[in-house]
Amino acid sequence: MHIAILVAVLDARHVQRPRSSHGGCARFGSSNGRYAYTHAGGGRSGAFHSRAKRSKAAVIAMRTFRQVTEILFPFAAPPAFGKPFEIAPGISWMRLPLPFRLNHVNIYLLEDEAGWSIVDTGVDDAPTRAFWMEVLDQALHGKPVTRVIVTHYHPDHVGAAAFLCERTGARLEMGETEYLTARVHLSASAADVAAEQGFYRRHGLSPAQLASMARRLERYRCIVPALPTRYVPLRAGERLKIAGRCFDVHCFAGHSPAQILLHASDDGILIAADHILSQISPNVSVAEGNPEDDPLGLYLESFGHIRRAIPDSILVLPGHRLPFRGLHLRLDQLATHHAERCAVILEACRPGLPLSAADMVPVLFPMELDPLQLWFGFSEALAHVNYLARRGQLVGIAGRDGVLRWESDRASPALRVSSWAGAGRKRHHGI
Repeated sequence: MHIAILVAVLDARHVQRPRSSHGGCARFGSSNGRYAYTHAGGGRSGAFHSRAKRSKAAVIAMRTFRQVTEILFPFAAPPAFGKPFEIAPGISWMRLPLPFRLNHVNIYLLEDEAGWSIVDTGVDDAPTRAFWMEVLDQALHGKPVTRVIVTHYHPDHVGAAAFLCERTGARLEMGETEYLTARVHLSASAADVAAEQGFYRRHGLSPAQLASMARRLERYRCIVPALPTRYVPLRAGERLKIAGRCFDVHCFAGHSPAQILLHASDDGILIAADHILSQISPNVSVAEGNPEDDPLGLYLESFGHIRRAIPDSILVLPGHRLPFRGLHLRLDQLATHHAERCAVILEACRPGLPLSAADMVPVLFPMELDPLQLWFGFSEALAHVNYLARRGQLVGIAGRDGVLRWESDRASPALRVSSWAGAGRKRHHGI
């Protein structure tokens, strides 16, 4: 079965003109292809953040450009929880623990003359607060935290933002859509929960599955207890001056409604958050509030923009797992991965054998899922369904039991798979 992955530019409504309030950065320019790392294990670490001058060979390596033919991991192992690790001048990587199957989140600390900028925060729980207190007291060389930048509304990225802003006096900077989405989750009512349950029932989840997922919004509020009441909105097209660098702000839908990515083109660095991960595929989900949304289509559309705007040689700093090089190859792998999932769904939903979105979860994820992973699996299955339905490959059939099921449309012309050279065949699991 052939699936089309279409590449287009982002919707123009997500692009804004640069503002001058974030510092004196020059206009957008082309990258010179540099990347900021030395070799595997080449970062510097210690009990806390440390500094070291890079060797002449390292400087030459930073200025070398080559086409990437495999995913490369310049740092062989992650730092210990709560221990900042310098991976480029003025940029440190830190990990914080998470109370999930995916047990960590990456945090980035950016230093300049005025102080520190923190990118993402972890959840708000006792272990995370303890790590942050130690970092704030011992690792920042007496400089203040001036801003907390949050890439998207998910609890592992925004959870401790209110705690950090209150503790340090820093301002929150976050995309407007992501900030307001977090507010919606914090203010969810009993009516909202009931509507969500009806949405899941319509797509075939059983009473037992609904019961296991019933506390999802409550769990969100447990680890995101509050948000700062004021924030500075970040918009695509802006440039931020941080740590002596100019970062272009990109904004893409897919894993979340409008996730922020930060690209320092002159230094070959991309803070990619959860939009592009090296060893797992970002979860792409449909939620009750926008049941006919096409996040997978928007996610795949973003790949063309990223290819044009960001060189393959970039050092990618993701929200989970290890930093890596091989951006364009990773895009190929992710596109192929989603094409394969679409093909699996179309094969399973043969004419005369319709399946609900819930029926497709074990087809796509044939392993035991905890309640959180079940929600991810169901929502991602529905994202693939919506993608195929919008392109005429699936037809919805409403059953007498009120459940919506889907079957492939024989009459629809087969769609052609784009050629992704070097695309990998690894199995991926959403987060």
